[in-house]
Amino acid sequence: MKYTLLNILTLLLFIALTFSGNAQTISDRYNFVTIDDGIPKSAITEILQDNDGLIWIATYGEGLYNYNGTDLKAFKHNPSDSTSINSSIINTIFLDSNKNIWVGTQEGLNRYNSTLDIFERITSEKANSTIDNVPIFSINEDGSGNLFIGTQAHGLFILDEKSLIAQEIKDDSSSKGSKSVINAIIPLPDGNMMIGSNLGLFIYNADKKVLSKQQINTELNNDSFAIQSLLIDADNTIWAGTYTKGLLKLKKQEEGSYYSEQFAFTDKRIFDIKKLKDDTIICATENDGVFVVDSNGNTIYNYTYDKFDPNSIRSNSIWSVFVDDQERIWLGYYNKGIGVFDKLYDKFSHLQSLPYSVNSLQSPSVTGIVQDNENNFWIGIDGGGIDKYNPETQEFTHLSNDKNKNYKALENLDIQTLFIDRNENIWAGTWSSGIYYLPKNRSKIINYNIENTQGALSSNSVTGFAEDSNGNIWISTFFGGLHSFDPKSQIINNHANASFNKSLGKERHIRTVLIDHKDHIWIGSPNGLIKTHLTENNTYKTEVFKEIITNSDDVQNNINSRALFEDHNHNIWLGTYGKGICKINTNANKVKWFNTDNGLNLENISSIIEDENNNIWVSGDTGLSMLNTASYEINNYNKNDGLLANNFNYNAVTKDKDGVLYFGNYEGIDYFDPNNIIKNENKPKVYFTDFKLFNKSVKPNEQDSPIQKNISEVEHVTLKPNQYVFTIEFAAINYTRANNNNYAYYLEGLENNWNYVGNTRTATYTNLSPGDYIFHVKASNNDGVWTENSLELPITILAPWWATTWAIIGYMIAFVSLILLVNWILSKRREERQIIQLERSQRQQEEVLNEKKIQFFTNISHEFRTPLTLIMNPIMDIMETNNYKLNKGLKEKHRIIYRNAQRLKTLIDELMDFRKLHIHKMTLNTSKIDAYKFVKEIAKHFEEEAFEKNILLTTETDDNNEMDFWGDPGLLEKVIFNLLSNSFKATPESGVITLGIYSHKSKVVFPLLDDSKMHNALEISIEDTGSGINKDDIEHIFKRFYQATNKSQHYFGGSGTGIGLELVQSFVQMHKGIVEVSSEVNQGTKFTLLFPLGKDHFHSSEISIPSGKVLNLDIKEEHLEEDQKVNPISNLDIENKKTILVVEDNIELRNYLKNKLRTDYTVVEAENGKTGLQMALKGIPDLIISDVIMPEMDGFEFCTHIKENLKTSHIPVLMLTAKAMSSDKIKGIDSGADAYLNKPFEMKLLRSYIKRLIETRQQFIEKNINEENKITLLENTTSLDKTFMQKVLDYVNENLGEPDLNVEHLADDMSLSRSQLYRKIKAITGMTATELIRKIRLKKAKQMIESGSESISEVGFKVGFSSASYFSKCFKNEFGILPTELKGNS
Repeated sequence: MKYTLLNILTLLLFIALTFSGNAQTISDRYNFVTIDDGIPKSAITEILQDNDGLIWIATYGEGLYNYNGTDLKAFKHNPSDSTSINSSIINTIFLDSNKNIWVGTQEGLNRYNSTLDIFERITSEKANSTIDNVPIFSINEDGSGNLFIGTQAHGLFILDEKSLIAQEIKDDSSSKGSKSVINAIIPLPDGNMMIGSNLGLFIYNADKKVLSKQQINTELNNDSFAIQSLLIDADNTIWAGTYTKGLLKLKKQEEGSYYSEQFAFTDKRIFDIKKLKDDTIICATENDGVFVVDSNGNTIYNYTYDKFDPNSIRSNSIWSVFVDDQERIWLGYYNKGIGVFDKLYDKFSHLQSLPYSVNSLQSPSVTGIVQDNENNFWIGIDGGGIDKYNPETQEFTHLSNDKNKNYKALENLDIQTLFIDRNENIWAGTWSSGIYYLPKNRSKIINYNIENTQGALSSNSVTGFAEDSNGNIWISTFFGGLHSFDPKSQIINNHANASFNKSLGKERHIRTVLIDHKDHIWIGSPNGLIKTHLTENNTYKTEVFKEIITNSDDVQNNINSRALFEDHNHNIWLGTYGKGICKINTNANKVKWFNTDNGLNLENISSIIEDENNNIWVSGDTGLSMLNTASYEINNYNKNDGLLANNFNYNAVTKDKDGVLYFGNYEGIDYFDPNNIIKNENKPKVYFTDFKLFNKSVKPNEQDSPIQKNISEVEHVTLKPNQYVFTIEFAAINYTRANNNNYAYYLEGLENNWNYVGNTRTATYTNLSPGDYIFHVKASNNDGVWTENSLELPITILAPWWATTWAIIGYMIAFVSLILLVNWILSKRREERQIIQLERSQRQQEEVLNEKKIQFFTNISHEFRTPLTLIMNPIMDIMETNNYKLNKGLKEKHRIIYRNAQRLKTLIDELMDFRKLHIHKMTLNTSKIDAYKFVKEIAKHFEEEAFEKNILLTTETDDNNEMDFWGDPGLLEKVIFNLLSNSFKATPESGVITLGIYSHKSKVVFPLLDDSKMHNALEISIEDTGSGINKDDIEHIFKRFYQATNKSQHYFGGSGTGIGLELVQSFVQMHKGIVEVSSEVNQGTKFTLLFPLGKDHFHSSEISIPSGKVLNLDIKEEHLEEDQKVNPISNLDIENKKTILVVEDNIELRNYLKNKLRTDYTVVEAENGKTGLQMALKGIPDLIISDVIMPEMDGFEFCTHIKENLKTSHIPVLMLTAKAMSSDKIKGIDSGADAYLNKPFEMKLLRSYIKRLIETRQQFIEKNINEENKITLLENTTSLDKTFMQKVLDYVNENLGEPDLNVEHLADDMSLSRSQLYRKIKAITGMTATELIRKIRLKKAKQMIESGSESISEVGFKVGFSSASYFSKCFKNEFGILPTELKGNS
C-alpha cells in the first residue's frame, strides 16, 4: 500500500511537471529564422555583438565574420599576409571592457585592430612561448582587466593587456586543472575566476594566484562532472552545462563549497547557456536541440528539427547561442549556419499548406474566408475545396477529403468565394460547377448549376454572394449577370430582363456584389460600377456610377471594379484594377481616390475591410495597405514584412469576433490584430563600410591611400587632384528584415537636398571642384524609422598645384608684372609705330610710284600695239610680195625694220608678263621640251647680231640628249631671250657668249619643291666675257626697279627699268627651279638655271593636254600657208562676197583692214561700238571685227548687245585688242566673242580666223529635223539662237498640214521682218526659210510613207502640199526617188 501511494504521488508529480513544462504556449514559442545571406554552413563556435552593434560569428574552419544584417565580411587566414588571423579554425571570441575583440584559434591568440582593420597575432615576441601555436578554447576578463586564456591541455594563462605578456597559472598540489581542456571561464563576484573543463570545475584564487579543484555537493555526492559551458546570472547563480549529465545550478555555500542541483533533461553535451529576459535559461545541446527551462530547471520547450515543419530549427546540434541587445536569440548550428529568433521579424501570423502535414491547408491559394458562431473558420481554396479550421485546437477538417464521411457531395474543388448567411448556412461559389450550398448542421452539400436549375442559374462561374434584409441571397456570376435565391421557395431567380443586368452589356461579367444598409445593391464589373434598388412599383431602378467616378481629376476611362465594402459611416469603398481605391460618399455624391500618388503601393485591389479602429485595410497584388481614415496616412506591407505572399485573392477577407483580420493569398492566410502589429522602433546605426577610388577599394597605409584608418573610424578624408572619382559605401546595422532598409545621402558643398536612394548603399562623385565638403548619410529600418542624426564624413579635395593659394599669388604677381611689361611694350610700340608709320608712308609712296610706273608701262604697251600692227603688217606685205622690185640693200633694210619691230613687240610682251606676275594672273602651260633644240632655236635669233659684233656665240651640251624636261615654252623662251639680250649688251666686240645645256652632275635640293629630297636636274647656263656685275649689285639684281651701277647696267635690260631679271627669276621659280649668278668685274658673268626633271612637281592643270576637237580657232602661224594653198582667198566667188563689219576707233588701222579685206569681202566700217551696233542691226553682216578699247561703247559691251539681240545673236564676233591679259580674254569670251586676237597681229592669221568663223557658222538641221524638240547646232551656238530655232521648228511642225504656211506667217510668229528672218535662218541653217519649211514637210512625208498606209495624195495633203504632182516633183528632187517607188519598196 505504501509503494502504491508512492507511485501515485510520483505520477501526479510527473503530470504536474509535464503541464508546467508546456507552459510556453504555441504563440509564445520562438520561431527561429535561418539566415541565408551567405552565412557559412560549418560549425558556428561562438557569436557575440561588439559595441557598435555588429554581430561577430566564429566558425570552425571558415574563419571569422562580422555581420550587419545585410553583408558579411570575412576574416580568414592568409599564409602570405601577416595581418590576417592566424587560423581559420576559431574556437572562441571575446569582447573585453576596452572594446577589444580577442580571438582564440587552433593556432593561438589574436587581437582585432579596428583602426587598421587587421589582426595582431600574440606571438612569442610579446608573450610566453607556451601560448604560441596552441588551441585556445576560452577567454574571459576579471574585474581588473586581466585576460584569462584557457587552452586545450596546454595550461591556463593570465595576459596583461597593455604589455601583452602572458603568465601561466599554476595548479595547487591537488589540482590538474591547467592541463585539462578548459572550455569555459567566468568571473566570480569575489574577484576569483571559475574555470569549467573536461575534468570538472576549478577556482582561480586571485590572492594566491593558484588554480584549485572546486568541490560540488549534490544529493548523490557525485562531483565527477565534465563541464562544457558556464553562466553566472544577475543573482550570482551559476549555471553549468555538462558533457552528459544535463544542466547544473550551483549555489555557493557558506563554507565556500558549491551545492548543485542537477537537471538531467538531456544526456547530450550542453555547448552554450544564456539567460533570457524572462529569467528562463536557454541551452544549446549537441544533437538534442535547444532547451528552454525555467529557473527551477523545468523544461518549458525543447526545440528540435522536424523535416515536416518548415518553422522548426534547422539542426539538432547547436554549438552556440547568443542574445543581442535587442533580445534576438541567435543559434549557431553545427552545419546549417545560423538561426535567429526576432520578435520584430513577423508582423503577421500564417495558416499554410505544408507539404507533409495533414493538419494544414489542403492547398495554398485561399479564395474565401468566413467564421461561424462557433468560431470555426470556413476556408475556400482554389483547387483544394473547402477546409474547416478550429482556432482553439488548431485542427483542420478537409471537406474534400474522401475519408471525410461527415460532408458529402463536394466534388469540384475550384472554389472562388465563400459566404455565410444570417442562418449560418454556407455558400460556396465555384468557377465551373455553380454553387455548393451547405445548410447549418447538415452534412449533405447541395449543388446548384445550370443543368439542375433548368437555366435559372445562367452561369456556373460564381464570383460573389450578398444578403439583403429579407434574407434573399444575391449571387453574382461571370458571364451570367446577377441572380437571387429565395430561401423560402428555395428557387434561384434569373433577373435577365432587369435593368441592372441590361446595364452590364452582353457579356454580363460581375466580379463582386454588395448590399448596403438601405438594401441597395452595388454591382462591380470590369466595365464600371452599378447601383440598383427595388422601387415601390416592384421594379428595379438602376444607376450607373461610371460617370461620377470617371469625372474625377485623378482617374480616366472606365473603371474595372474588383472589390466593394461599406464602412461604419456608410461610405462605399470601391477597389479597382489598375487605379487604386475609391471612397464614394453617397449622401454628398463625392468621390475621393487613393492611388500611388497618395502613397498607396497597390494599384490592383483584391479585397477591402475595416478594422476596429475604423481604418481601411486593402489587399492587392503587391501586398497589404492600411489607410488611416482620419489622417489619410497609408502604411504599406509586403512579403518583406512577413506576409506569405504579395498576391491576394479577390474578396478573400474576414474579421473575427476579436477584431483579427484574415486575408487569403496565393500561399495561404495572413492574419493579425491591427492593434498588435509590432513596429521596429530601433533606429539603425549607420557606418561606412568601404571607400573606393576609381571603383577600387583602398586600404589604410597603402601607397597614395587617402585613409590611414579603417574607413568606419576615419574622421576626415583628403583627396589629391588626381583622385577625382571616389565611392563611399555605407550600411545600417539592423537585423530585422534588413533588406527593407532605406538610405538617403547628400554632399554638403555640392548638394542641398537629400538623395533618397532606396536600399542602394553606395554614393559616387566625380570631378568635384577643389574645396571642403561634408558627406551626410542616414538610414531607416525595415519599418521606416530613420536615424535621428546623420553620419558625417568631412572630405577635402585638394587643388592641383596650379590652383593652390601660392599659385594664385604667383599668378597675381605675374599678372601685375605682365601689366607693367605690357605698358612698357606699348610705350615702346608707340615709339616704333611712329617710325613704322613714317616708313610705311614712304613705302606706300614707293608702291604708288611703282604701281603708276607699271600702269604707265601697261597703258603705253597697249598704245604701242596698234602702231606696231600698222608697221609690221605693211613691212611683211612688202617683204613677201613680188610686185615691188627692190634691190638687195633695200630688202635688207626692210628686214632690219621688221626685226626691230619684232624686238619691240617682245619688250611690250615682257612688260605685260611683268604685269601679270604683279597681279598673280600668270599660269603655266607646260609640255615636254627637247632642251638642246629649244635653246639652239632661240640662239639663232642672235646669230646675225653676233656676226655684226664679231661675238663668238656657241652652244654646248653633254652626251645625254634625252632628258625628260617639262616646262612652259613661252616663259622659258622669254627667260633665255632676256638673258641672251643682256649678255649681248654687256659683251664687247670680239667677246664670247657660251650657252650650256647639261644634265647636272649631282642631284640638287630644290627649296620650292622639297627641302629634304634630292632631285635630278637640268642645267642651262649663259656665260659671257662682258663687263661683269659689281659684288654690291649681285644680291640686288633680282629686285624690282633696282638701279644698278653703270658697269652692271647692261644686265638689267636695255632701259635699266630693273624688271627683266625679276621676270627671269619669277618664271624660273614658277618651274620650281633655281637661278644662280656668278660674276667678276671686267671678266664676265655666268647665269645658271637649274630645273627639276620630270613633271610630277606640276599641278595637273599646269600640264598641257592635246585637244581632240576638230575646230581649233587658235591657229598656228606655221599652218597658214598650207591653208591658203588649199583654199586661196582669190578663188572666192566675187558675187557671193560675205559682209564684214569692222568696228575700230583707229582710222588708220580701220582703213588698213578695209583695204586688205575688200578684195574678198564686203567691208563696212564703224568708228565705235554704238555706231557699230546700229549698223549691225540695220545690215546684219556675216561677221564683225571689233576693237575693245573704244569711245562711247567699248568692245565688251558691244559684243554683249550683239549676242543678246535675236536679230544679231548668230553673227560671229572677232575681237582685235591691245589688252593681252588672260582676264581680258576671258571677259571677251564671256561677253560672247567667238575669237580673241591680240595686237599686233599678222594679217595671215586674221584672214584664217575670218575664213574659219564664216565657214563654221553655217548650221544645218540633221535628219530628224522634223521631230519636235530635236535640233543639232554648233557647240558655240548661243542659247538665244537655239531657242529661236526651236521655236521655228515647233511652229513649222504644228502647222505642217497648212498649205498656206509660208515665210510671212513664220516671220509674224517670230516677230521679225521677212528679210531679217531670211538672213537669220540662212545664217544658222544654210537654207532659206522656204527651203527649210519644204525640207521639214518632205522629211515628214517620207516617214509617213515608210510607216503608214495612207495614199500618196493623202500624205502630200497632210504635210501641206495642195498639188500631188508638185509634191511628187519636190520629193524626187529631195530624195532622188518618187513617192510611189518608195511606197512600193516599203
